[in-house]
Amino acid sequence: MTDSTLMETGGWEVKSKSECGGTFFITVSLVAVEKTYNYDRVSVETEWYEFDHDPTTEELQAAIDADGFDPTKPSCPTLDEEVAQSPDEQE
Repeated sequence: MTDSTLMETGGWEVKSKSECGGTFFITVSLVAVEKTYNYDRVSVETEWYEFDHDPTTEELQAAIDADGFDPTKPSCPTLDEEVAQSPDEQE
């Protein structure tokens, strides 16, 4: 997937893969996009995963899913959510 496609639809892509002493380190860019009627809310995170073997795409997808990643639900709160959580608003 290209970076522009990720920013439009959400998803993930491997940014780097290395092996050291039989352990594989995979760095993944996770992009979540929520489309609304007047703007797109996008969050981009970088996560890394360790495997004791060179993982397949399915194994990597399973690890990402196990972490709860949803390409349609950005991890950053909306402005309304931030205001609702503000200590000033709760007094």
